[in-house]
Amino acid sequence: MRYSGPARRFVSPSGPSLATLDVTLVHNAYDTDVDAVITPGSGAATTTSRSGSDPRDTTPAPTFHLPLSSGAVSSDWLPGNAAAGNIEWRFRIEVSDPAVSSWLPPDGTNLWMLSVAEGGDPARHGRVTSYRLTWHSSMGDVIYDGGPIPQETVEGGTVYASASQAALDVGPPNAGRALRFGPNPVPAGGTVSFSTATPQAGPLAVFDLSGRRVGSAAFAAGAGAFEARWSARSGAGEPLAPGIYFARLARGPTLRIAVVGR
Repeated sequence: MRYSGPARRFVSPSGPSLATLDVTLVHNAYDTDVDAVITPGSGAATTTSRSGSDPRDTTPAPTFHLPLSSGAVSSDWLPGNAAAGNIEWRFRIEVSDPAVSSWLPPDGTNLWMLSVAEGGDPARHGRVTSYRLTWHSSMGDVIYDGGPIPQETVEGGTVYASASQAALDVGPPNAGRALRFGPNPVPAGGTVSFSTATPQAGPLAVFDLSGRRVGSAAFAAGAGAFEARWSARSGAGEPLAPGIYFARLARGPTLRIAVVGR
């Protein structure tokens, strides 16, 4: 029997959610036969010092274990062979630890790896049907679907799915910012203009989804405002690849810019 009640927003005592992990598994013996865990950065430690010169100044990658079935967001019955799983479990983990920001956003060298280990009942196996990471960036949600999906679990073994830099969707931008800019989206090689009524402490820096700096623009006093211009080109003058880029101020908001092909 299904029970429904009013939705209640949960805010972790450690702070707002930086990312949301969603996983769907199909299995009939999940609690006794499966060990599923998500590890950012493929388990590698990240350097916390600014210089990065002290190898002792590192933060080990955290791990996020999927809860037991009692902690699932929902469950449902599926048709099919019982040995391959008839119960679909959906799990959701809100990631609020501030240290995790060192591994966000995910990229090609900073994978968020889901591992699903099977053990126990050789007559029971299942499959992973979805794995999604939603990064709650300052400019809106950026969604990454992990893969390969779907895939069957292996008795006595472990299967893996990773979320990398293949962004599928970006949430709506935040409105009402003091900093105005456009056009957005901008064609590759085009120019974006930025305008603000207040002086800036430093230049505006532009990064790709992997966190690599791809450009900058200095503000100068204009007609009643401070203005900057950034060309969507690499340091070599080549048009940037289409995708999502982030313009960041020394103080203030981070802006999302979409670069599209000509």
